[in-house]
Amino acid sequence: MFGRKKSKYAGFETYTVQPGDTLYSIAAKLLGDGDKCTELKILNQLMGGGVEPGQILKIREKAK
Repeated sequence: MFGRKKSKYAGFETYTVQPGDTLYSIAAKLLGDGDKCTELKILNQLMGGGVEPGQILKIREKAK
């Protein structure tokens, strides 16, 4: 998946925000549910709802 890669953070992958991405669209694409955008906000200590292209977010790693 474009922008997603293994991370140095144990149990997490990272995702580089792409132009046009929102927290909702990222959560829908990577976590399977846009309503999990709150999880992304908490995990990445985001105060607002916006993200910027190039920003790197921690994403929980999917169970294998």
